[in-house]
Amino acid sequence: KDNLLTLSFSMPLNLRRNFDSAYLAANQQVNVAESNYLAAIRKQKYAIQASRESLNAFENRYKRWQVLMQGRDKSFEDLLTKQWQLGDISTTNYLLTLQQRTQGLLAGIQLEQNYKNAIINYLTDTALLFNQNNQNAAINDSLEVSK
Repeated sequence: KDNLLTLSFSMPLNLRRNFDSAYLAANQQVNVAESNYLAAIRKQKYAIQASRESLNAFENRYKRWQVLMQGRDKSFEDLLTKQWQLGDISTTNYLLTLQQRTQGLLAGIQLEQNYKNAIINYLTDTALLFNQNNQNAAINDSLEVSK
């Protein structure tokens, strides 16, 4: 008789690849990107708020100047010239008053320029936030389509 011994061994070959580390790394990248995005949005909202406050301040100053100068432009110059021609004021006072008037008009021009620059800054800041939100929506749409 043959002495035959049979040995049978079975091992399941269910090899599973562990994707936990790749998932965690990808999830961490998503969290970092989301944090960066939210920080950028928050920063832009603060910039818009500061631009709006600056715009309001310049608008108030410019409107106050307009109220102060209302009716004082040509009529004031004509009255001053008549007083000088009649000899009611000296040439020195006439020239000094004209210089002060000119400085007031230049200050008004500067106020108007600052006010218009504040409008441009505000519009730029709001447009940046609008564009950033549109880009985010486009990214979300493309992610939805690829699913």
